[in-house]
Amino acid sequence: MPTCTLGPATAADATPAGRQGVLGDPFGGAMFAGLYSDRPNAVNHFVGVLDPDRMLLVLGLQHLGTDPAVCAAARRLNIGYVVDDSHRIWPGHNNAVSFAGLHDLGRLTGVPGLIPIGREGSVTVYRITGC
Repeated sequence: MPTCTLGPATAADATPAGRQGVLGDPFGGAMFAGLYSDRPNAVNHFVGVLDPDRMLLVLGLQHLGTDPAVCAAARRLNIGYVVDDSHRIWPGHNNAVSFAGLHDLGRLTGVPGLIPIGREGSVTVYRITGC
């Protein structure tokens, strides 16, 4: 199985306590991103209640470069990467629409601070650089 290695972006990021986390749609398999990258995962399950920072990122990631609250949430959660997989592992589930803001991130081309850094099959990994 191909994997994408998310190496340290800075010296501080190389330490376990400073390792930036991963955000992505769990219905696109992003809940496994932390497992494969050895990084904290912001959303670990299909269902559950998200705290306000996670909810803001899930619904408002497209405003990363224009809404300071979105960057502030990413900083508080120490999120440095976003994973998008166009292949949904449970597309018909009622909760899948809750993560629609994290679907098809390619549509966000040109969003300041969200840079694609790797692709493999249906998966694209983005680096958050604007916060």
